[in-house]
Amino acid sequence: MFDAEYGVNPREEFVIYYSDGSKEVLNPQMQDDYEQVIHHISVCFENKKKSELLDITSSIQAINIKDAVLESLVVQRFIHIGE
Repeated sequence: MFDAEYGVNPREEFVIYYSDGSKEVLNPQMQDDYEQVIHHISVCFENKKKSELLDITSSIQAINIKDAVLESLVVQRFIHIGE
């Protein structure tokens, strides 16, 4: 799950929920990590090259997250992805 707040005190984090009930919080190490992933995917599509970093499932998930973030900004509410 991607969770972020922007404005005066910006915060971004990715939370991985495991089937055993545990979770892991990942904080991006660089600014615009998410944007870099989307850019990487776009370049791979444009050049018709397979990514050496991401599989197709991860790429689709990243694009779905991007779309949900943009929709959330428009409708000003949380957008749930997946199950």
